[in-house]
Amino acid sequence: MGKKGQGPDRFFGVWADPQKALERWLAEKDDLLAGRTPRVQSDGLTMRELANRFLTHKQHLLDTREIAKRTWDEYFATCERLVKAFGPNRLVADLAADDFEGLRASIAEVWGLIRLGNEIQRVRSVFKYAWDSDLIARPLRFGPGFKRPSNKTLRIARTKKGPKMFESGEIRKMLDAAGPQLKAMILLGINAGFGNEDVATLPTQALDLKAGWAVFPRPKTGIERKCTPWTETVAAIQEVLALRPKPKDEAHADKACGEKTPPNANCYIEWHLGRVEPAPFRPMSSVICHGRRNRHSGAT
Repeated sequence: MGKKGQGPDRFFGVWADPQKALERWLAEKDDLLAGRTPRVQSDGLTMRELANRFLTHKQHLLDTREIAKRTWDEYFATCERLVKAFGPNRLVADLAADDFEGLRASIAEVWGLIRLGNEIQRVRSVFKYAWDSDLIARPLRFGPGFKRPSNKTLRIARTKKGPKMFESGEIRKMLDAAGPQLKAMILLGINAGFGNEDVATLPTQALDLKAGWAVFPRPKTGIERKCTPWTETVAAIQEVLALRPKPKDEAHADKACGEKTPPNANCYIEWHLGRVEPAPFRPMSSVICHGRRNRHSGAT
């Protein structure tokens, strides 16, 4: 008995034993319809089991606030991609270099170089967890085709895109058009080097406006940061705090520029910024605040 999937006709058994042929088809159809080579089913760690174990481990880190929710979401998306690409019942020990080479090619089709490199690193961390946890007998060989883009490739791509520069006049124009909340965010970005996550989650306890200090460790690394806010920055923050209504939830009362911690700070800031920024700058969501830190020519 045979059936046509993607590629040549496949033989699953003889007419004398149709049940066995059906069972083999059901066991292999997911791989065949996805264009993958069916693998022999045997005992061992499967992709589904590895994904579940890895995500459970990361969930524990999330529960103890050792990683951020955004980081967990990225790991979850990576595991979903691996299970979909290799199949849920694929044995981890059965993966070879050509599997990872194909995975890299599929990611490169839809993502840029930076995101591609980050995803490759996350994929490697999933399988490193399997080895470190003694779930597989030997570490996987990813092959030469599953590497992050080289620094040379990244430099060339960065050069082709050109500098992402906000000139002084452009920043002033955005400040003039911004409301109190966004104005404070922009000033914190160019004055203190705060990024999207920073200004969206900045607690009032981090600000000593009378003494002229802002002390706010980096949320991801815990590295301490101190800066002296400009007079304009202090005035903008004070205006936001004066106009801000009482939060519905007291747990959000300590946020200086936002009522609560947003699920995605980039979208949160981009929504505010898109209301006032000149059209040519709206696609530059990745440089909303960090761009003001590193790529401005003096706003004061």
